[in-house]
This record gives sequence, structure tokens and C-alpha cells, in this order.
Amino acid sequence: MATKDIAVDEKAILLLMNSSFDVYVNTEDGHYKFWAISTKDFEATCRWGKIGTKMQELVKNFSSKWTLDEFVRTKVNEKINKGYKKL
Repeated sequence: MATKDIAVDEKAILLLMNSSFDVYVNTEDGHYKFWAISTKDFEATCRWGKIGTKMQELVKNFSSKWTLDEFVRTKVNEKINKGYKKL
């Protein structure tokens, strides 16, 4: 599991949307945050942050497709419950 900071702006969000990432945005209550996820084989890559600041990235490996899918379902539901909308 590794994290790193990457500068992000509206252009970076568009690039994420045009890649293999599913992108979610929360603009409720003055927030301007995003969260994105992409999967490949047994690996999930999550990127998140406040638009206009540095984005964080986490790459997580799983032992099976089932555990990967469960992680994705759980995280997507958490974000939707917090007010994030899929772009």
C-alpha cells in the first residue's frame, strides 16, 4: 500500500474521467472534493482530494477478485452516503 501527492485541478478531474477511473464529486455544504477508483487484476487505485490542492493516491492489492469487488462496493457506498455523486 503506497500513497503519494499529485497536484489536481478541474483539468485533472477531466483526465481521470477519460481514463479507467470512476469519478465521484461532493459539492454539498461548500465542499469541492473528489474521489476516484480504478481496478485492474487484483489491484485497486484510489485517488482523492479537494479540487485545487494536492491529490492523494492509494494503491491496494487483494488476494482475490471477490475481496477486490467487496472493497470497491463498500467504498463506493460510503462515498454515496457522504453525498458524493458519480460523474
